[in-house]
Amino acid sequence: MDVSWEEMSRTRHPCQCGKGEVEEVHLSDDWGRTETTVSMLCPECRTKYRYVVTGHHKADPVYEWVPVERLDQARKEREERVARARSDCLEAWRAKVSQLRTKKAIWDFVTRDDSGHHSRAYGTFLKDNRGRTLDQIRSASEGVFECVSAHPSIYSKCGVPNPYRKPDFLVEHSA
Repeated sequence: MDVSWEEMSRTRHPCQCGKGEVEEVHLSDDWGRTETTVSMLCPECRTKYRYVVTGHHKADPVYEWVPVERLDQARKEREERVARARSDCLEAWRAKVSQLRTKKAIWDFVTRDDSGHHSRAYGTFLKDNRGRTLDQIRSASEGVFECVSAHPSIYSKCGVPNPYRKPDFLVEHSA
């Protein structure tokens, strides 16, 4: 069954340079869901900015117009962090995974974050790895390493000193 979307409102406001406009179209469907589309109408700003998620407020993403140069710089910095983490941590990751003797131990190591939560349920992990040997699962874990290598927690997970962490004497502590 097709759900019909109804336009609830359409607003325009000035763009970043002030020479053009940004248009927001607010939609609602028969099920009470809402959606907003945002379009840069200014030809000059369209080449200079991208509308991207910059954070979250509760469960909702926060969008902002971000200069393309800043996005390019962030992408370059991420690529450098990933390359550094690969250089610093991949062998430690392999060593840790090679010592794990059960699927559950591999799942726990690969999916647990710093707060102790798992990014995937154990049942899903087992289903995705049905028919694989432990060695095949260990090899596949390198794909997870590639996904998480941009996150600073990769260093603590691998037991490698984090080059991006400030020494304790530089961290401000509140009294």
